[in-house]
Amino acid sequence: MKKTNLIIFFIILISLITMITIDYLYYVGVINLQVTISLFSISVIIFIFDKSKSKNKKLIIFGILFMASFLLVIPNYSYPSAVEKVTSQYPGETVQSLEKNTAVYVDGFNFIKPTRHYIVTLKNDDFTQKYRVDPLSGKIFMHQ
Repeated sequence: MKKTNLIIFFIILISLITMITIDYLYYVGVINLQVTISLFSISVIIFIFDKSKSKNKKLIIFGILFMASFLLVIPNYSYPSAVEKVTSQYPGETVQSLEKNTAVYVDGFNFIKPTRHYIVTLKNDDFTQKYRVDPLSGKIFMHQ
């Protein structure tokens, strides 16, 4: 593998790791990364096997497509903003639970928009209630 291809491969790899980290930290795994991962895979194959000299041009095109695909799949609400929305409307203290990123599938498969909702658990003196928040619309539902 040429040095240029190796550098481009590491740039792509670092970008992918950054996206996955952002998804894990702020969106607790609700982002559908299929579009972006597919783009990464295709880009790596093109960069490795293409023999043309226009690596910079392809890198710029990849960067634009990467940013567009990432902006396309990012939901309107992150997990912290969903927690803030629930706590502003309902009484109780937030319970940090292991199931904050539980896969609550609600819409079936979709290649771009999230098919999972956030789970926010509030504990009151009398009871504990779980809420489901749509990451796109911010709509709050009671969770069983």
